[in-house]
Amino acid sequence: MSLEVAVRNPERYEGILRTFAKFEGKVLDDEGILDVYAQLFLDDVVTAESLSNVPLSKDFLVKWIPKNCSHNNEWGYPTGYQAAFTRYLKTLSEFGFIYAQYKQPLKLSAVAKSLVNYKITLSEAFAVQSMRFWRKSPYRRVLNDFNFFEFVMDTMITLHAKGHRMSYNQFMVALFSDDGDVDNYLTQVSQVKI
Repeated sequence: MSLEVAVRNPERYEGILRTFAKFEGKVLDDEGILDVYAQLFLDDVVTAESLSNVPLSKDFLVKWIPKNCSHNNEWGYPTGYQAAFTRYLKTLSEFGFIYAQYKQPLKLSAVAKSLVNYKITLSEAFAVQSMRFWRKSPYRRVLNDFNFFEFVMDTMITLHAKGHRMSYNQFMVALFSDDGDVDNYLTQVSQVKI
């Protein structure tokens, strides 16, 4: 699942986090991954059409997953079900909700724990983590090395200090910033009167 999916459908991640919370501290080796992956199916967070008429159990799933879920090595996870498992943790790792590296313990952030313990809402969790999101993630090849959310907030604060607000059109132009330089951006939009 990608960042775009997270933005369009963040509700999907709450179930994944609730399942991951059951395994906090579990080492994500081959056996640990199978345990968590099977639980994602048992919690009905992950589904497969081929399993729609099959009674699910952990014993069944730990045999079924290695035969039916595979992907080329990715993120330091080996080819097979281990790499396929990364599709459920990539975006959550990028946003800082979890720390999930192969052969290391699964960890949840304080924000993720607050969410799964019903102390904050999903919207609040994503708002906090979006401010921390580092676009040039170690998990993706991305060329613009700045936090877009921080750039927009700094721009809004600078405009507010001058007695102005960011317009919708100015925000749309901000989407194309490739360096996050607030002063340069404000100079550009003032020159073209956006």
